[in-house]
Amino acid sequence: METYATKITGLARLIRSCKKPIIFTGAGLSTNAGIPDYRSGMDTTVKTGPGIWNYKDDDSFWDRVLESRKRTLLATPSYSHMAIAKLIEEGLVEHLISQNVDGLHVKSRVPLSKLTELHGNVFSESCQKCGSVYYRNFRTRIQEDRTHDTGKTCDNAACGGDLHDTLVLFGESIPRSKLELSLYKAYHSELCVCIGSSLLVKPAVSFPMLVKKRGKLAILNMDPTPLDKISDVTIHDNCDTIMKSLMDELGITVPDYIQENRIDILKGDDSLEVIPQDLNHRKIKHVELLIYDEKSDMTTEKLPYRFKFSSETSQCQLRLHFKTGSKTPLEIDFEISQLSHGLNPVICKFTPSHHPKSPSPRPWTEIKFQ
Repeated sequence: METYATKITGLARLIRSCKKPIIFTGAGLSTNAGIPDYRSGMDTTVKTGPGIWNYKDDDSFWDRVLESRKRTLLATPSYSHMAIAKLIEEGLVEHLISQNVDGLHVKSRVPLSKLTELHGNVFSESCQKCGSVYYRNFRTRIQEDRTHDTGKTCDNAACGGDLHDTLVLFGESIPRSKLELSLYKAYHSELCVCIGSSLLVKPAVSFPMLVKKRGKLAILNMDPTPLDKISDVTIHDNCDTIMKSLMDELGITVPDYIQENRIDILKGDDSLEVIPQDLNHRKIKHVELLIYDEKSDMTTEKLPYRFKFSSETSQCQLRLHFKTGSKTPLEIDFEISQLSHGLNPVICKFTPSHHPKSPSPRPWTEIKFQ
């Protein structure tokens, strides 16, 4: 009987030797990022708990769906997401096909030319006229019915087409272009590595089966799947645990995810305003102005993050509190005396995996005034 170690060694060998390997991912990949999956059983050991579909006949179903949406907006790529991106960067994986809509593969910087998101992306919208796709830092879907119009138009003035969210709702068909590209990649691949998928949903499950007809199949998932019996390598464990072992076996170092946020701080004689730019303002918990001269502070939780204070105030500090998905918010302080009069663009680089258990006092890797 194969041991865990021999399976990892065998999988690494397949990745190194097979031509044009593809990876196929499902919702189980993102549970380590705090997003519940759909189909884990009631007795699952996944930290996000039983899959949402277990509650489809329960009064709590829509509350769970809404909670999942909130977690998706705050989620950052897990170790496995970053490992997959690194395998693609190293040229060991030809293409990534994903059932997930959480946008974490894009955030992990998988090249868009190497990624097919079968069911869309909650952060993207596409022009219905010219086909341009825009990636946002907020949920683009605004409708609760089955329409997809986001109320915005194409940035190209010569086009001006309506923008739609890219989500494929239940009962809708996957875009033909995505199906054809996925089938092409699967047909020309000698290895499909399935990660975090129950392999129950059609037509998505057809891609691993197509590869298996001519090549090898590996399944990495917490729970058993219907294709385990035909798989060449099957490992049932947490995705991050498996991927860490695999990357060690391959001798590849996986980088931390670095989150970059731009914040403009507008300083006047007696006022301050914090203006989020590429940062989704929902990630800001609240903004606080600490005035040491008066031993007081002011707090605001809603846009605009604007403060008025006495022009005679000499000592005050701006403190931003960010939501992190953890119970412990992340704080960043700015000494007002260090800010120039007028606009102060600030780039903040943050390593979420270092928070809140980082050995360093701050998980911020860099704070730079442009």
